[in-house]
Amino acid sequence: MRVVAGIIFNDEGKVLIGRKRWGKRKGLWEFPGGKVKEGEEEKDSLKRELLEELGLEIEVGNKIMEVNFRYPDTFVALVAYSCRAKGKPSKMVAHSDIRWVPLKEIIAYDLCGADREIARKFLR
Repeated sequence: MRVVAGIIFNDEGKVLIGRKRWGKRKGLWEFPGGKVKEGEEEKDSLKRELLEELGLEIEVGNKIMEVNFRYPDTFVALVAYSCRAKGKPSKMVAHSDIRWVPLKEIIAYDLCGADREIARKFLR
């Protein structure tokens, strides 16, 4: 499964993370994003997912990295992009909580496996 995630910065330099509302990783934190639809460009997918799930418009920057991660039930190729928020989230569809946190504090959250790998590599 190919998934995109936004490392979304606000004007204060904090990064947005969301707590998963449902699914096998319910309650864990992640960088917001979602599945790439067939025929869809990754950056377009990320913009669509964040608008649908958070009501948040973003500017998508450069690809930061890709992590291949095997969960017990699936394999995920997670592609992370640097993003800039154009405002504030106005809804929560896939998340029960969202937070803007300093980048150095993200690793203290109980992140999904693939997101944890992105955070570890990004913080080096």
